[in-house]
Amino acid sequence: MNVHWTPTVQAHRMKKPPQTSHYRLRENARAKRVILKVRPHEGLEVVIPRGFDRRLIPEILEEKRTWIEQAWRSLEAQGLSPSEPPELPKQIQLPAIGKTVTVSTVRQNGPAVELIPSFHKATVTLRGAVTDRAACLTLLQEWLKRLGRHCLPPLLQRLSRETGLSYRKVQIRGQKSRWGSCSAGGTISLSWKLLFLEPPLVRTVVVHELCHTVHMNHSQDFWDLLSRLEPEAREKDAALRDAVHAVPAWANWKPREPVRE
Repeated sequence: MNVHWTPTVQAHRMKKPPQTSHYRLRENARAKRVILKVRPHEGLEVVIPRGFDRRLIPEILEEKRTWIEQAWRSLEAQGLSPSEPPELPKQIQLPAIGKTVTVSTVRQNGPAVELIPSFHKATVTLRGAVTDRAACLTLLQEWLKRLGRHCLPPLLQRLSRETGLSYRKVQIRGQKSRWGSCSAGGTISLSWKLLFLEPPLVRTVVVHELCHTVHMNHSQDFWDLLSRLEPEAREKDAALRDAVHAVPAWANWKPREPVRE
């Protein structure tokens, strides 16, 4: 695959924000209450139940300020500052497609960073203001998303023909907590982070979502269908829960979003 793509990202200086004024907000339909997490390199995450009044969040954060600051200091003491993005990878292991990609940097004057990929040589070069890790990580994630768009839809098409299960269209996204999903209209969304998994697990995820085109739930009928198509589906489903650790921190990193009033 020849990918001629040299996007740029403007470099910027990151300043440590007040611990409770910046956070990432995530809605979880299964959550019963508000959950606060301070994650390495990612900072504060606020998980809310579906339908929760977001205007209440600032008050909750103020009440938990002491705990948040203690958690923040604990991570900093371990060298895992939430205020800074992770280090750039030197190599990217992509088991799903059997590739190990070498990442190199070329520092040049200027305010921007560009990414120059060579798939056949299995290299990615970041050139420009490469001291801006946030800009570099953003480009690496965008490149992997493009790679996912190239590699994952053909697999979905092949497994659709193999299983006889059809879908309407496919989307490649960067979900953090889900490998894939299927809408009632037959749209299958797959995470580009599947590239970090072994091929048998990727296959299981894809077949799992195809089965949702028949059963939009996890009923016994769903599991019966999936198990016929993937005899070790339940074992692989358990392995997928552990497989989140195969995704490196830099691939999950996102700049913190400001508080939404």
